[in-house]
Amino acid sequence: MRRSLFVLVCVGFFLAPFAVARAEGPFTVKNVTVQASGASTTEAFNIAVDGGRRAAWKILVHRLVPDRDWSRVSGIDNDALKRMVSGYQVSNEKRSTTRYMADVTYTFNGDLVRRFLQGAGIAYAASAAPPLLVIPLAPAYSRASDWTEVWSGTHVAGDSVPLVLPIGDSLDSSILEPIDFNVAMWSDVQPVASRVHANQAALVLAERPSSRRMTIRIRILSPAAPQTLAPVEVTLAPNTPPLTAYGQAMNAASQAIADAWKARSAIDFNRRSTLTAQVHIDSLAQWGAIQQKLATVPVVMHVNVAAMTLGQAQLVIDYAGTQSQLDDFLSQASLSLSSRDGVWWLSAQSGDGGMVSQ
Repeated sequence: MRRSLFVLVCVGFFLAPFAVARAEGPFTVKNVTVQASGASTTEAFNIAVDGGRRAAWKILVHRLVPDRDWSRVSGIDNDALKRMVSGYQVSNEKRSTTRYMADVTYTFNGDLVRRFLQGAGIAYAASAAPPLLVIPLAPAYSRASDWTEVWSGTHVAGDSVPLVLPIGDSLDSSILEPIDFNVAMWSDVQPVASRVHANQAALVLAERPSSRRMTIRIRILSPAAPQTLAPVEVTLAPNTPPLTAYGQAMNAASQAIADAWKARSAIDFNRRSTLTAQVHIDSLAQWGAIQQKLATVPVVMHVNVAAMTLGQAQLVIDYAGTQSQLDDFLSQASLSLSSRDGVWWLSAQSGDGGMVSQ
């Protein structure tokens, strides 16, 4: 009797549709330097904050929107822009009777920004980029190389993608030094990436700087299919010192990484599709974990459990964008879609990047 009651409770729980929570996303722009003059300190303050608001909007647009669409959102009027900002914080103030200077952090209302971009038919990155592990190769990985050195320190590519280096100890070196740029796969670098909490990696191969030009090649590795970017060509002034040349190449390569992430992650929320997938259910705890992971996927708009049998559920997933984007975001949430005999299956990934056995 108790088992029958448990099954009935599970049936009711599984068949109920569940809402998908929305993360606020990367809608805070930090430390915009503002300065202005006015007839009084108050007037100078207001002019400075207004000017900084538009500068922050430009940074936000460049963070979320592919380059081709920047011009379509740059002309927003001041009243609409004021409504977009839900608050700001000021630091490092310097005042006089007629001048004002400070660093201002602006927080934009995520719902209003999304509504504006969707209303304009503009695709945008719906969530903050996850950390990306950079593996500098010249032509092999070396913690002590100049090419690795220029990538060190805190760096965010294009104000979009947080970049991290390997820890660089003997364990990392033993894994990374044999890496071949052309054939390496995610499984080859995943142990190093997991140590810095990254679920994707970029192999960044640099030629030694010549007198006039460097070519940088980039492959993005993740649990999804590898992505090879177009070569990055860096023109150098004659007699540029090698470390300076590598620094210029790093800036160009990191911008290419950011552009590729936006191009791949920018979602057209006016494009909606559904996909039916089966899920093996071993326990209520496992099912709850899958729900929590799906709730973090920004392109998943709604999930309905259409049917179930003991140990298995059928999900109807309503999502925005393309299926390849759905695959990417599911991978970031440690979930994976696979097709077997024409049937889609949704599976959770194990902690080592493999699939949980079914």
